[in-house]
Formats: sequence, structure tokens, C-alpha cells
Amino acid sequence: ILFFWVARMVMTGLHFTGESPFARVHLTGLVRDAEGQKMSKTKGNVLDPEDLVEEYGADAVRFTLALLDSPGRDIPLDAERMSGYRAFGNKIWNATRFALSRTAGAELLAELPTDGLALPERWILGRVSEAAERVSAHFEEFRFDLACDELYHFFWSDFCDWYLEMAKPGLDAATARPAVGEVTLTVLDRALRLLHPVMPFLSEELWQRLPGHETIHPETICLAPYPAAEPGWRLADEDAEAIDLVRRVVTTVRNDRAELKVPAKASATLAIEIGDAGGAPAAELLASAEIAPLLASLCGVTSVRLEAAPPSAPNKHPIGGLVVTPLFASAGDRVDVERLRAQLEEVEGALARARARLDNPSFVEKAPEAVVDGARRAVDELSRKREHLIESLEVASR
Repeated sequence: ILFFWVARMVMTGLHFTGESPFARVHLTGLVRDAEGQKMSKTKGNVLDPEDLVEEYGADAVRFTLALLDSPGRDIPLDAERMSGYRAFGNKIWNATRFALSRTAGAELLAELPTDGLALPERWILGRVSEAAERVSAHFEEFRFDLACDELYHFFWSDFCDWYLEMAKPGLDAATARPAVGEVTLTVLDRALRLLHPVMPFLSEELWQRLPGHETIHPETICLAPYPAAEPGWRLADEDAEAIDLVRRVVTTVRNDRAELKVPAKASATLAIEIGDAGGAPAAELLASAEIAPLLASLCGVTSVRLEAAPPSAPNKHPIGGLVVTPLFASAGDRVDVERLRAQLEEVEGALARARARLDNPSFVEKAPEAVVDGARRAVDELSRKREHLIESLEVASR
């Protein structure tokens, strides 16, 4: 029906005005229920948009539909997924309010000075520039699913989970650095403008609260230019590798702390030793004046030391040519070999199930592309976790 409606409008416009009413038209697949069945009143599986908006909010409904819109496929609409994306909106709301509460006195700048920025600020500027480039390209190709996926991972992981944690020392009143507040506001400004097409109400509300936006932008986010990549913010390879190393070490230490049920305030140090010839530059980086305090803050340890861990410490983790060992105050908190073996068995089982899902042609052909991509990422992550556990077992068994 929609195809013929569009065709009639085009022909009518050309006949009476000599112009087409549409430059481009995007038609989605049929919106079905969660089981892939066509909605009908007879089956009783109709989802009323007004009810969904009332329960989950217009932005969560819009974001869900956009994320599930993969080319050549119908949309299996599960209302429960909207609950997850409502939580995503809450995450953005809380993160923005936190950032604004810590950046008092800072304002958006027409031109952000980038000389002398610390690694976390250089990294997040590079990431928001990359996100702008990718999201814009996806929208141009009508890949709303990939655009939403990029926005989700940038906001949730890069900005909320990592950058705000890294920026906290620079945002605290006692150790505040003006550049951190300026970068945080700049990234929020661009990220909210990127998000606006798929979460218009939330992005407008938060964008209006950014201090200084009225001096460099129009009165509404609807009229503000859509962000483009900034060549000057491109992340250097060595900075990208440094952040990746920091994230791997921090994730490892946090996992140890959680698995061993070590209290957050329990005293701990981080021992780092060179595992092979290629580990020397990484060790120097982690022990540097710029990175060591950041690493200690993120890991929740009192100090980062370039030293070998005691031979009796089995919780040694090979990472990037290094052997990283979190040393908790209680000797009873050490990771034991049997626990590592049990964890490896659990990961291998999850990996087998994830691979079986991808080996199912029906899943790959019928599931939205964003869901399939997520399944592939899960396999990659489980594979890396498996390799890491095997390496840790080898070290612990010596």
C-alpha cells in the first residue's frame, strides 16, 4: 500500500508541478510481534503505539523501532526491549546531570583549545569525532540500526562507563582542571546533537541545560548543525593503544575484586612486571606520571608498582606483554587455580552456545542485523575471555 501511495504522490507532483515531492523515501519492513507473527486484532497481538509511549516514553519507542530497522527484514517488536532503551535514556539523563553538577563555571566554547589536554580528554574527543563520522554515514545509507548501535555504545560505554570515571579527579573541586569541564561540555553538546534524530525529547531537554549553548547555537537543537568529524581531534594510534591497555587492566582488577568479593574500600596495590620483551614500553606507560594516578583511581588501589608479585600469588594476568597482579590486603583473597578452571568451564559453555546460535542459518537470516552483530561481538568477547583465562591458568599453575 505504501509503495503505491508514494508512487501516486510522485506521479501527481510531476504532473501538476513538474517536481517530485520526495527526494528519497525510506520504507521499513512490516512491524510484527515478538514472535515474528503479523499483528491482527483477531490474534490479539496488536501493540498500540499510544500505550507503548505511555508506558516507556516516546523516545524509547522511537529508538527501539530505529534500532530494529534492518534492510530487507521485518521488525519483530518486543515491548520488553523498550524497557531496556528507557533505561538507556535514564543513563544519559543521570550522566548529564552528574556532568553538569561537576562543571560549574565552565561553558561551551565556539573553539575548544586542544593543546596540552590529558589522555582521557584526547581520547573522548577522538571517540565523539569517530562517532559523528560513523553515525552520519549510517544515516545517509538509511542504516538506522547501525547508527543507533553506535550511539548506544558511545554513550553507555565510552562516555558514561569510562570517560566520566576517568574525568572525576579533574572535575572534583579540590583538583579541578578547567579543560576537563570544557571538554565534557563539548562532548555532551555533540553527543546530544547526534542523538537528537532518534531521541528528540530527551536530547532537547538536556541540551537546553548546557551552559553557553545559547551563545554559539540557535535557540533549539532542531536548528543546530548536525555534528561532523573533527580532523584535529583524530586519536593518535599510541593514545588509542594506551587507553585500550588501561581499560584491559582496570577490567581485570575489577573482575578480581568482584569475584573474590573484596570490599571496595579494602586496601590493595597493583604489581606490574614485564612478561616479555615487548612489555617494557607498556610498563613505562602504566607507571608514568600521567597514567599511574589514573590507573590507581580506576582500579581502586593505593599504588601502582613496577615489581614482581610474590611467587605464591596465583591471580596473575598476562596483558599486553605484562603480568598484572592485584594484591589485596587479605591473603585469603587470592585467586585459586580451581576457581579459574571452573570459570574457564563456564566461559567455554557460554561460547559454545553463542557459536551454535550463529551457526543457525535461521537466526542469521531472520534476526535484525544489529542483533546478529551483537551476537558476533559476544562470541569475540567470550573468545578473548577464554584465551585470557587459559593464560592465567598457565601462569597460576607454575
